Amino acid sequence: MTSSIGTSPSLIANAKSMDNDAWSRLVAIYTPLIQHWCRQWDFDFHESHDIAQDTLLAAAQGLPDLRLNVGQGGFRGWLWRIARNKMIDHRRRPANSMLAEGGSSIAARMMRVPEELDLPTEDPSSPEMCSQLVQRALSYIRVEFEESSWRAFWRTVVDGLTSDAVATELGVSAAAVRQARSRILRRLRQELGDR
Repeated sequence: MTSSIGTSPSLIANAKSMDNDAWSRLVAIYTPLIQHWCRQWDFDFHESHDIAQDTLLAAAQGLPDLRLNVGQGGFRGWLWRIARNKMIDHRRRPANSMLAEGGSSIAARMMRVPEELDLPTEDPSSPEMCSQLVQRALSYIRVEFEESSWRAFWRTVVDGLTSDAVATELGVSAAAVRQARSRILRRLRQELGDR
């Protein structure tokens, strides 16, 4: 069981080197998570969209200097800290700086006094959102591996079968199953910036 393409460099490393495809993947993987964070603190659809764009712009500007520390939550933790600051900045903006829209609900929002956000310093992602993030990343790296490697990974990690059971099912050694699982998990961590 081998990777059909080989282990490609980290998505984060590729995005750092201004690779457009890598940046597009990063945006596709992380934008829904950023918008989810915003909705957790009662930002509406449009505000969440704006904050996500601001967050990703700041991330793009900071990416060349990014040095991830294991104890700080990896790339997702770094992105959370940027998003947190953008949410605070957005909430602090004067109400009259909002774009004019119609309707009484908009008028009520424009009249509200900006409240301070009590945002945690650590990444508040729910297990469900983390799972969705992983699913988006898996959809990108799937093509890098042969079907037998992918099945070994999927059956052990997702379906929860033992390496021995999967080895018997696929007609390979348990060591080959463990190796495939390890290689794909390592590649997933690279893709998500969580080395």
